[in-house]
Amino acid sequence: MSSPAASSPSRSWSPKRYLVLALAGTLVASVIVVAVSAVLSPAAIHFSVVNATHAYQDKSPAGMYLNFTIAANNSGWRAGVKYRRFAADLVYHPAWGRPRLLPPAYSNKTRGVGTSPSSLRFVQPPRNTTEILVPLFVGTDDWSKLMGNGEEMITPMSVQVRATVHFIVGMATTRSYALAVLCRLAV
Repeated sequence: MSSPAASSPSRSWSPKRYLVLALAGTLVASVIVVAVSAVLSPAAIHFSVVNATHAYQDKSPAGMYLNFTIAANNSGWRAGVKYRRFAADLVYHPAWGRPRLLPPAYSNKTRGVGTSPSSLRFVQPPRNTTEILVPLFVGTDDWSKLMGNGEEMITPMSVQVRATVHFIVGMATTRSYALAVLCRLAV
């Protein structure tokens, strides 16, 4: 004869079993959240200015042509980068006082139609360095007015790189990130 407890299919669980099941479910959910967070974490992007050149033009319009390349290095192995906005502006470092950003309206005006880096959109794969050419023109009057009244022979400047990016891992895309970096400009 079998005992009634062993043959009963509707035996209820004890509170101890419910507690162990709840802890196991919490542990599984935590592992899933940590794994997704690790996979979708932002990649490390490094910006630098390379190949900076300048040339003064004394004919109309007189001013300084600045050409430089911004190297965007995505050295990560897992996440690609989708650039939604990209801009580069000059920052003047006077001998005394705080650094000054050239006015945005002036910068936009000098970049020319269709070449504005703010309209630049591209996708950068992992383990890749992408180079972006940035041509700028600063008129003689503006150079004197905005950068030390033309008294300095060497003009200490930097480039402020601003970008809005999404990181891409497989088919998943992260939220939007706003990046702002100050890169040394040696011309």
